[in-house]
Amino acid sequence: MHKLKENLNDESIFILDARKIGEYEKVGHVEEAYHIFVGYLKDRLNEIPKDKKIVAYCDSGFKTSIAISILQKNGYENVANVIGSMNAWVSTGYPVVKD
Repeated sequence: MHKLKENLNDESIFILDARKIGEYEKVGHVEEAYHIFVGYLKDRLNEIPKDKKIVAYCDSGFKTSIAISILQKNGYENVANVIGSMNAWVSTGYPVVKD
């Protein structure tokens, strides 16, 4: 989580928000995060670049582990889980974006 905060403007990473739309809208999201609910991820893999490190988060970490598994099964090798996910991000006081 702290590494993500330090590297938010790093163009070599792709931040994936795997939460349901309601949580994405209610809580907000990490700056520059791309939202795809984990349940739709298999059908939207074409939206995720293979030439970047994929950093994924959800609300607590469960959906993220599923998302990472889906990505790895589909040839994504450089993937990481944000430990603690959005719950930890918010409790730390890091900024969120609300659209």
